[in-house]
Amino acid sequence: MLDKKVLEKFNKEQEKLIGIIVRKDSLIAGVTYEKLLESLEKETVYLRQLISMCSSGFNEQCNLPDNKYDITIKSEQHNGKRRYILELPFLLPNRRSSKTNFKRTIVSDTHHSILEYCKKVHPKMIRNASVTFINYYAPSVHRKLRHDNDNTEVSAVLNTLTGFLIPDDNSLCCDLHIISREGEKSYTKVIVEERIDENEQK
Repeated sequence: MLDKKVLEKFNKEQEKLIGIIVRKDSLIAGVTYEKLLESLEKETVYLRQLISMCSSGFNEQCNLPDNKYDITIKSEQHNGKRRYILELPFLLPNRRSSKTNFKRTIVSDTHHSILEYCKKVHPKMIRNASVTFINYYAPSVHRKLRHDNDNTEVSAVLNTLTGFLIPDDNSLCCDLHIISREGEKSYTKVIVEERIDENEQK
């Protein structure tokens, strides 16, 4: 399943590009950064595909413990109202640069976890919902990799919630919030809860 040659190819390509950057060739620095970013994104897609396979029942081939990469979902009461909390063991990509395959693996992972959760728990759909995405960044994450919140690829996850935890993701029945916080590790938390009516805020 893991192709060592593929990873070696990425490493050689990235080492070459980093060498150009280190030599400070200002004429091609900008282009080189773009090429390096593209190579890293392709490698990320490849690794995400492996993770997706592992979390979809290939744990023996991956030599990973069960559910290592599963998305966790739980429900709780908060201020007298129910809410669902999903934790994704990865950061959502920048929608400006995220690749189709990367989005597919996110959708596949999330859909599989929600489907299994609904089979076991039969959760009640929240018809007037507030969905909050929280990006937790570990201290080691470089600031340049912390893209603006408005560029976070949330639609891939939001679409998988539709029909399970919320009836639709249109603005009439779903408020959307995206925030970022420092954390001990990098991951994404998604909170689906009943939204507060304007009259309740007064």
